[in-house]
Amino acid sequence: MYLLEKKADVSLRNKKKRTSLHYAAKRTFTFLDYLMIIILMPVLLIGLLIMEEKFRKNVTLMQLLLSTTVDINATDNKRNTALHYACQGKSSRVIPLLLEKHADPSIKNNDGETPLDIAKRLKFKKIVQMLKKA
Repeated sequence: MYLLEKKADVSLRNKKKRTSLHYAAKRTFTFLDYLMIIILMPVLLIGLLIMEEKFRKNVTLMQLLLSTTVDINATDNKRNTALHYACQGKSSRVIPLLLEKHADPSIKNNDGETPLDIAKRLKFKKIVQMLKKA
């Protein structure tokens, strides 16, 4: 977030042609996150609060990125967009943010799949509904 505040170039790409938006959309829980949640599960509320905080931080990061000049439909070397990764990760809080900024749900990746195809294949019904409304 520091770099965004300093007006870092959000359109830079790495060797895989991914932008910061790809990584923010792809972001999921780490092994350590899951381990903490499992350990704290007997104290269910603490585990739930940790999960909720992680989700909130990811949404905040995505909102920050989307407030910049980032290319919402940038594709990486596999022709995946941030929307593809958000669908793969079942990021139901991030997908509406991407769609609101006009992410294109019809872009096909190298496997010939659109974000909607991915959501259907993974049986993410709520996400399928979101994408169909877009």
